[in-house]
Amino acid sequence: MMGFGWPLIAWALAVFTLAGVVKGAAGFGFPMVSVPLLAQVMPVPQAIAWALVPTFAANLVQMVETRAHAAVVRSIWPLLAALYPVMLATVRLMPSMDPKALYLMVGVMIEVVALMQLTGRIPRVEGRMRLPLLLAAGAITGVLGGMTSFYGFPALQAFLAIGLGAHAFVFAASVMFLVGTLVLGAGLSTLGILGLDDLLVSALGLPAVALGLAIGQRIRHRASPALFRNLVLATLFVMGISMIAKGLA
Repeated sequence: MMGFGWPLIAWALAVFTLAGVVKGAAGFGFPMVSVPLLAQVMPVPQAIAWALVPTFAANLVQMVETRAHAAVVRSIWPLLAALYPVMLATVRLMPSMDPKALYLMVGVMIEVVALMQLTGRIPRVEGRMRLPLLLAAGAITGVLGGMTSFYGFPALQAFLAIGLGAHAFVFAASVMFLVGTLVLGAGLSTLGILGLDDLLVSALGLPAVALGLAIGQRIRHRASPALFRNLVLATLFVMGISMIAKGLA
């Protein structure tokens, strides 16, 4: 692993730029790109800590852009109400876990999300089943998010299952990730994993994120959305395999 210094910071800035490109072009995936790449040169908990500020900023920008669909929160509040308390409770498990187990969990999470998005096989849930679905999805997402920092599964699939439109989906996901980043940061701070140095380095990544988002948005407007989405998911799939291999090594 790299020692702490400018080479490590330069690597982090490059990672944040790339993750910003993916986020700007595909509308999701910032931590799924940034954390695995950072984890190649540092422990997973530190990689998660360094990605917090850029992740927060990227989702804030996306939430503001889709604020016209804020009413969707009334539809998804059960999921959010279940997610955050569970995440705050389970984040305490992260430092005690075997690093190899963390690599495996992160890798498997990436594979599940990528494969489900690639296949598009999301069932539709309506009526009385919506409430238990959202509560269960929130709780499961909270457990996995607290232990791995990835809290997109199965929450994003639940948003699709209840029939959210594209813009409402983006707003719902942005709110979920935005508040989740604060909850995760609070949990890591109380455990001593997130320090002032980590926050400063994380904040240094904001210009890189802004650059990446701008590039990604231009790509999204010029390229075929379906083609680029599939390329992004294929890239995430390869990253997940890499993390699984690292956990099994």
